[in-house]
Amino acid sequence: MTSRSVLIAPVLLLSLVLLGCGGSEYRFGNQPREQYVTGQWVFQANSTTMAHQYQGTATLSQVNLGISGTVNLLFDYCAPSAQISGQLSNGLVPGIPPDLGQSADVTLTLQENVASGGAQEVDLSGSAASNGNSMSGTYTAPPGSCTTGDVGNWTAYKQ
Repeated sequence: MTSRSVLIAPVLLLSLVLLGCGGSEYRFGNQPREQYVTGQWVFQANSTTMAHQYQGTATLSQVNLGISGTVNLLFDYCAPSAQISGQLSNGLVPGIPPDLGQSADVTLTLQENVASGGAQEVDLSGSAASNGNSMSGTYTAPPGSCTTGDVGNWTAYKQ
């Protein structure tokens, strides 16, 4: 083996390693990550405190683990619409959004009556199904002017 080939072999190996580490996340057959919850949703909630059922619609957007959007007519304690924000976690790898095929934990907060300065929160927690088309869990609305300390269960499905 010549001294030239001894020098070329490590350089070639290093080049291949660097090439394999860079580039698209879709190399080697990986599929692009789906936007797990982005889309139009129908929400239903059943109050265990007030024996009342709520129904509304939502437009949700997901960026990485964050969720944001607008909910219409779900909990109409304080206002007919609310801003919603929250996050997903896959419980497997912190900081990595779940792929379709994995269930996920979800936490959401609705902010009702923001425009009038009397924001009332409704906190939802639960899980999202592995197909990304449904979510369910429990909710709490702290005692306050129009939320009255309500608690109950919620479900949602993608339209």
